[in-house]
Amino acid sequence: MTKQKPNHSHFLSIAEISSKYKLCESMLKKNLANIERKVIKGKVHYDIYDPAIKPILKFGQMGFITKTTVIKDFKLKEKDLVKMYKKEVKNPHYACAKPMQLYFEKQVRLYLVKQQQSIQTKINN
Repeated sequence: MTKQKPNHSHFLSIAEISSKYKLCESMLKKNLANIERKVIKGKVHYDIYDPAIKPILKFGQMGFITKTTVIKDFKLKEKDLVKMYKKEVKNPHYACAKPMQLYFEKQVRLYLVKQQQSIQTKINN
């Protein structure tokens, strides 16, 4: 009877996840801190089929919105954005302008839901 090699195809390193799902490595490191991991050939790998990792990976498929949109349309303040993941890109409209700051739309919407829940809790108490 021959010994079969374990199948680790669904375990990826942070660099592999970053490349495959178009996500920032520093954001992944922060969000994957509590996810179960395995060491394979001396590198830490994460199970991409783990239910706890799916919401993190879905961020790669979400749309980004500009800081201006977040502030004007969602009525958030600069201080609300401090803890959110931000991606800076070259401004496509003005070459000499500062880079555009983009935020995950889903993260902004989740923040608003949590904020409303917090207000409801204060009202009910």
